[in-house]
Amino acid sequence: MDPKEDKSFEVYADADFAGNWKPHTAMDDPSTAKSSTGFVITYVACPILWASKLQTSISLSTTEAEYVSLYRYPSVYLIPFQSCSCSRSSRIKGSIKQM
Repeated sequence: MDPKEDKSFEVYADADFAGNWKPHTAMDDPSTAKSSTGFVITYVACPILWASKLQTSISLSTTEAEYVSLYRYPSVYLIPFQSCSCSRSSRIKGSIKQM
């Protein structure tokens, strides 16, 4: 790893729209229509948190699944990291990028 000089958080997120879809069991188990989300949060170019999980709601399009992946899940984890760093008086810049 080669950390950058400027201190910043970066978020990389991606979604798989209805990746668990199983037509033969969809009527009995609607959770097969849920999309998967994966994201990585880095600080100074070093990964500090990553996760892959099933979204809690059923997205109606690829765009909606990507939006949920990018804005809903990482923000829950990123906000505490940002407040922790700000309390230590470090200068934080943030950016969100889609894979």
